[in-house]
Amino acid sequence: MGMMRLIALASALVGACILLAACAGPAENPPEPRVTSAASGVATRTLLPTPTPEMQRSMEDRPDDFPGQYQVHVFYVTLLGSMDGKRDLDGAIQRTVESANQWFFEQSGSRIRFDTYQGELDITYVQLPLTNRQFHQGTLDQFGDALWTRDHLELWLDRLGLLQPGKLYLAVFEIDRHPLSCADAAHPPHLLGRAAGWYPRAVLDSGYDCAVENFGSGETLVDMGVVHEIVHLLGFASACSQNPASPENIAHTGDDNRDLMWGPSAGDARHWDTANMLLDPGNDDYFRHGVAGCADLADSAFLEPLPANPQLPLGWPEAWHLAGDEAP
Repeated sequence: MGMMRLIALASALVGACILLAACAGPAENPPEPRVTSAASGVATRTLLPTPTPEMQRSMEDRPDDFPGQYQVHVFYVTLLGSMDGKRDLDGAIQRTVESANQWFFEQSGSRIRFDTYQGELDITYVQLPLTNRQFHQGTLDQFGDALWTRDHLELWLDRLGLLQPGKLYLAVFEIDRHPLSCADAAHPPHLLGRAAGWYPRAVLDSGYDCAVENFGSGETLVDMGVVHEIVHLLGFASACSQNPASPENIAHTGDDNRDLMWGPSAGDARHWDTANMLLDPGNDDYFRHGVAGCADLADSAFLEPLPANPQLPLGWPEAWHLAGDEAP
């Protein structure tokens, strides 16, 4: 593994398993965020209506409702000979995305602009021409470590010609195992990429089964994970944060465990408090922080309504920009 990839691993993936209870492992492992909630122990949100059973599976990115705007597209990805949970058809993905985006709106007054077709979330179904075993071996061959599952997935999506300028991607991937986390994402500029991976049936090396997270149930636990990973794709938290989790983990904040982008540092026994989640409490790390010269999530070109001075993730290559766009 090259030095730049090692640096990226230290700065961005140190906190990759920050997400939810997904990384819970043996007691001797570093503390991982868990849900703090009342009464039943599960924080829930009002479920949005399930799309009609007649939804048609789409094998391509359909015409955008809002062409010429930066947006997040969703993939549902399976492998040869593996489970097809039909999550693109049963409303599971749409429930989670809509619930997560509603929380974001309540916190920020903006929504993340997801790719829609005729008013419905546009989900592209992809079956990679590989088995689970072949995919895992390809990750090792290409990147040298199973931690780079998401990078390998993004490489395949690009190889198949499915990635377009102006879009970020949330890929719900039916992979059977992952060494560390139920979800992870690129974190520009330290770890360039356009995709977040969500692994709803993966079993982690710790023995944790991601299937217990009830993906598509509308529970705060999973909803927050979707927003968390997309905010990583937008480049936050960043080196400008006033409260990084640690000098090596600037992708997460470390002061308030109610923060969407919080992550525990070594020895921190607190849990990720998804029941009382806030977007940058104190506004001192990544949202409306007022720090001159520092990127701010409130200015992201992927938000609706479009900010007055829309910004793209730091370090984005020009080839990823919309045609004719001069946004920095």
